[in-house]
Amino acid sequence: MGHANALYLAASEPSQPLDDLVEAGVKLRETLASDAAALAQRGFVDGERLHELKGAVGFKNIASDLLTLASMLRAAWPTIAGKCATQESELTQAEILGDRLITAIGIREQSPIIVADAADNRQRAYTLLSTAYDHARRAITFLRWKRGDVDEIVPSLYAGRGGPGKKKPQSTTPQTDMPLVTPADAVASPTTPGAAPRDEPAEIGMPNSNPFMNN
Repeated sequence: MGHANALYLAASEPSQPLDDLVEAGVKLRETLASDAAALAQRGFVDGERLHELKGAVGFKNIASDLLTLASMLRAAWPTIAGKCATQESELTQAEILGDRLITAIGIREQSPIIVADAADNRQRAYTLLSTAYDHARRAITFLRWKRGDVDEIVPSLYAGRGGPGKKKPQSTTPQTDMPLVTPADAVASPTTPGAAPRDEPAEIGMPNSNPFMNN
């Protein structure tokens, strides 16, 4: 679960800013394009390839032009070396900048898909964790039932997140508003048919009379 969460956090981080790469790429592109145009004018390189350049507008166009110019000038390097201001290190730099721009653009475009995939993996990992933890709580609850300390051993994953508090246990004793009636009260209850008032006990031998009374 921790590994899946780390991958999700890494995928959710903002993508690498392109401003610095683009600024350096535009500047180097203009330098190489200017040198290549001068060399093509003198017939040292194939000028037709300059028509393949896409311009300095757009990240992908800049990356493509850097790679095109570096490839064109490197192919003619044995001929143009020492005959122009371009340095071989600049061709290497153009290749590196072009590759870095393409990589950064790809990461930016694929970021939503990567984040969604990482989020799905994290959710699946959490589901497995939650299920296994729930089984462990059930087992320990059974083993420690009489001691009632399951929350100390394996506390709930959802404890402390707010929500309604625990409900107070309801009494299993049925509630009633009727007063308790003792056997003696039932004998002399005025609601019993034929019963005499409590201050006037029934005569011996009559219904509701006390069988233990003597004459």
